[in-house]
Amino acid sequence: MSYSAILMTKNQPMTSKFVKHEPCPHCGSKDNLGVWDDGHKWCFGCGYFVPGSAIETFRSFKVKEKEKPASIPFPSGTTNILGPFGKLWLDRYQITPIEIFKYRILWSNHGVTLQNNSIISPLLIFPIYDDSNFCIFWQGRNFSSVQKNPKYYSRGNKEAVNAVLGGSDKDTVFLVEDMLSAIKVARFAKSFPLFGSDISPARAKKLSEKTRHIVLWLDPDKYQSSSGKSSPVLILKRQLTSLFENVDVLYTSRDPKDYANDEIKRFINQY
Repeated sequence: MSYSAILMTKNQPMTSKFVKHEPCPHCGSKDNLGVWDDGHKWCFGCGYFVPGSAIETFRSFKVKEKEKPASIPFPSGTTNILGPFGKLWLDRYQITPIEIFKYRILWSNHGVTLQNNSIISPLLIFPIYDDSNFCIFWQGRNFSSVQKNPKYYSRGNKEAVNAVLGGSDKDTVFLVEDMLSAIKVARFAKSFPLFGSDISPARAKKLSEKTRHIVLWLDPDKYQSSSGKSSPVLILKRQLTSLFENVDVLYTSRDPKDYANDEIKRFINQY
């Protein structure tokens, strides 16, 4: 298909011929950036513009602001007043009221309805926000007495979660499976919740821009091999070695969230 662009310079029309598509450096699209034979470029997606040699005086083009995605909705009736099951569960792990407020932990009696019409409720919700205060992801802990599985229910884009918790001045970041473990580790070091036991290459690349040293501290079942294959934690270590200067593995007999403060601090001080 042939395209042309007609622009006005000194009241005279100028026509340029379309050449090809390229990735856009502004919005990240793979082929939305059009290139014309006079050198100018324009993105069909976000409006990003690069003037060409024949239209250097064309400076008034405005790049459209990239639209922010909508905040991920919570279940109906979600509140910051935690239900009794949620409170008891957080007390079990010594999560303080200050931490409940800091990490904006929520509660939903209504929960969510799955495609098979089963209902997961109530839910203790751990939300993740971006710099603009949009909720980009949340994970709920299922406290249903009937619907036991899934134990956790998530909604949103886990790939967008790149926040490192904790304010330690040390560079090392501890990668853990869940938000509760991340909160407890963040009391003494930087932590990063995987929301699972793996991480995509794109998400790992973003994390490598924040630190060069990581420690994998997963739940103990992830250190077990099966069917002659390496354990999940060793597979993950091999995958991350090319991105980080140091990838260490911390094995403990219990989940990170199951330990008291002095024990967590002792484990962390090893690194």
